[in-house]
Amino acid sequence: MPSRASLLGLSLLLLSLLPGQAQAMTVLAAGLQGLSRDSNTIVHGVITHVANVVLDAEGRHLADGEVAKRTTERGPKGMRAFTDVHLRIVEHYKGEKREGAALVLRLVGGTMGGYTLAVPGMPRFVPQQEVFLFLEKTGQGLTPLGAS
Repeated sequence: MPSRASLLGLSLLLLSLLPGQAQAMTVLAAGLQGLSRDSNTIVHGVITHVANVVLDAEGRHLADGEVAKRTTERGPKGMRAFTDVHLRIVEHYKGEKREGAALVLRLVGGTMGGYTLAVPGMPRFVPQQEVFLFLEKTGQGLTPLGAS
């Protein structure tokens, strides 16, 4: 019977032979002080609307009918799914956005026909939900801190 050490060595060898590249996401715990320091914008708000958005390879918005047609023909190839989260700011603590202003966050993930892109750890929002957000500025706009 093989020893534990030899089985572990064999397992590691087999894992190293697997094709492709593994990717992972690391989520670090952060305290209130770190969140406050690292955020570009901090707001208390209410979610007013959540919308699924699908873009083609050129960045053009696709209507639901076009998404259904394309995914039936070839799956979600060349499409990108996002969720636009609309909120009204109730209180402003940091950043340029002020009370009463509308804010839209574009988050990675959404539905493309029968396919769903879900990002582990990405927050989910529903209309009328009250939220307190620590946001960072990215090339795509504001997003929850650490979710870019």
